[in-house]
Amino acid sequence: MAIRHWDHIRTVLAISKTGSYRGAAQLLGLTKTTVSRHIEVLEREIGEPVFVLRNRRWEPTKLGHRIIKISGKLEVDLEIAVKNFEPNEGQFDPLVVSTVSYINAFFLSRDVREWTHKYPGSRLTIDASDEVVAVEDGKIDAAIRLGRPNQLGLSRVKLGESPVGIFAPKNFKGKDWVGLPSGLDELDEMAMARHHFGRGPILRMDTFEAVAQAAASSEIACILPLCIASHFGNLSIVDAANARMKISRDVWFVFHEKRRTDPAIIALKHWVQSVFPGPNKCMCGVCLKV
Repeated sequence: MAIRHWDHIRTVLAISKTGSYRGAAQLLGLTKTTVSRHIEVLEREIGEPVFVLRNRRWEPTKLGHRIIKISGKLEVDLEIAVKNFEPNEGQFDPLVVSTVSYINAFFLSRDVREWTHKYPGSRLTIDASDEVVAVEDGKIDAAIRLGRPNQLGLSRVKLGESPVGIFAPKNFKGKDWVGLPSGLDELDEMAMARHHFGRGPILRMDTFEAVAQAAASSEIACILPLCIASHFGNLSIVDAANARMKISRDVWFVFHEKRRTDPAIIALKHWVQSVFPGPNKCMCGVCLKV
């Protein structure tokens, strides 16, 4: 039995856990088409089916059970090996991670000690330019993005949620607000604020940090992620009890699917996951209770 691609084995494990191609795709951060392609290629290489459909659930064949038994141990061994990787000078090639500025400023940069402590010889660059840089072309190693990416060839792991609301100084009664650049007018949070105030922003800033600073200094309203609003004590959320006044955006760790078994990517994934409380919580773990 010749199996050439570890990614195909991970797909087998995911299907065995979820019972469906769709569930496996969600678990692995792939598309359903990619999951289906992995199984087709694998079955063509070994010449036998790995799964059969029974009662609307994909069940492993006898051969499938053999693959799952062997590969399950290999997967655990790989994860343990990376977690216990001894820090050596220059152990990874230089790594570049792209993200939006407030995720870096308020979360990654404040919790980077674990990375530098465990991998002291590894050079890590966090590019927080607020521009979407393609992972597919190899210019960066990974990205932390808002919104679920659906491009083919990408693997993704949900890190958490980033709820955004409208904030204003105490006793604010006006209609003036600070927003993001015009190129981002289609974002749900921009539309929410336009609907609430009945007009567009009178000030625009390129980052959420700048939006908050401008709102605080000019004493007007703004849109702001709840997870960083606590750092601006003179701003309070508007109509906190109204669920329609909050927009929640998922936060994803994204990398090329060909690098799923790359120790550097696995190490990065473990680190960024440790920064946030969990995939179904907000980034700070507190503000969704507001």
